[in-house]
Amino acid sequence: MITIRRRNIGEWLILFVVIFSTFFLGLKQMVGLPGIFDYVVDLVLFVLFILEIVKISKSKLDRDMGKIKLIFWIVFFLIYASASYLWNFQSIFYFLNGFRNTFRFYVFFVACILFLTEEEVHFYFKVFDWLLLVNVLLCTYQFFVLGKKMDFLGGIFGTESGCNAYMNTFLMIVMIRSVLLYLHREESIWLCFAKFLGTVYIASLAEIKIVFFELILIIILATLFTKFTWRKLFIIVGGVVFICMGVTALLAIFPEWAQHFSVEGIYNIVASKDGYTGTGDLNRLTAIQTINEKFFRTIPEKLFGYGLGNCDYASVDFLTTPFYRMHYRLHYTWMSTAIVYLELGFVGLIFYFGLFIDVFWQACKKISQNHNFIFQFAKIMAIFCVVIGIYNNSLRTDAGYMAYLALAFVFAQGKTYEPKKEKKYLKYEYKKNN
Repeated sequence: MITIRRRNIGEWLILFVVIFSTFFLGLKQMVGLPGIFDYVVDLVLFVLFILEIVKISKSKLDRDMGKIKLIFWIVFFLIYASASYLWNFQSIFYFLNGFRNTFRFYVFFVACILFLTEEEVHFYFKVFDWLLLVNVLLCTYQFFVLGKKMDFLGGIFGTESGCNAYMNTFLMIVMIRSVLLYLHREESIWLCFAKFLGTVYIASLAEIKIVFFELILIIILATLFTKFTWRKLFIIVGGVVFICMGVTALLAIFPEWAQHFSVEGIYNIVASKDGYTGTGDLNRLTAIQTINEKFFRTIPEKLFGYGLGNCDYASVDFLTTPFYRMHYRLHYTWMSTAIVYLELGFVGLIFYFGLFIDVFWQACKKISQNHNFIFQFAKIMAIFCVVIGIYNNSLRTDAGYMAYLALAFVFAQGKTYEPKKEKKYLKYEYKKNN
């Protein structure tokens, strides 16, 4: 059951960012909100940034070296990105746009690891579970009544192109948790299978092919990161059955995608030199190689890139860079890996993916009988962030807020809400049927 509870100011602002970024696309279409509302979250993030500075300056990091390391990692990334830009100086407005597109998520992530409590994590998990049901119903309406499909079927995330990226991130958070809870005997197999069914149903209607491969990855990782029980056999068999059902349904609706589910078809797609759309743009797995062939001729360019913001674009004309105007047909902005490499080089990629690797490593080192679930969740979530960082640009859109929120859950373990006047801690535990 979800109840209204007391929150600190940081938690309220985080909740606002999550709500706004989650429902904004759909709301924007329904009521016709102007584009200026895209930047409302930025104002909230600025307030969160001030609160972070205040909290850090008061040395209230609970002596958690994991948090301190991550914050310093982000600070060093910012220093490096700024230096890379100065070395390749163009317009200060390009830098500000690139800073906004990249570092807004780190401001949010730091806020989450500083302010979120276990109670808040429990709250978000429950809300996401309910939203899965809402998405099933809304996607059914959008598909069968409104005739929306593929990239234009997004449930609560709207019906604009790109809503699939939001849905994919949302579904993976729900399913990582569900599989782990089942393996920890905290969720029934029927509820877990119901979520599997809802997930593959949505993925089939919306043609989110990557979901089926991600579900396989989740099952593999969950079985590797947990102790052996006979429940693993049920989740493997049941998961495979539901994945096969989903793929069958997807191919029945979109038969042209049959090649994506064969070994030969997958190899041809991965090795294709025709790119993502088959028109000569970048391929996900060979993007760096292609960028080296087309643009980077020297070692410094490969190491440091063209500078933060110098390859980016925006809806405002004067923020769109000359590089993007000339090379937008390569669709390098469709993949986080490609845009980060172009602007910040190999060193930038190390900083970018290093954060996920560090979260994974910290979760591996932490051992606690009471919190194994959340550490395992963090490890799988970190791997998922690496996957979608390569696969698409979800982490650079508002869908990134969901991913970084879930990634920060591990730092809330052991932390409860403490009212200022009443020195009482509200105890929280993961319980069966919670």
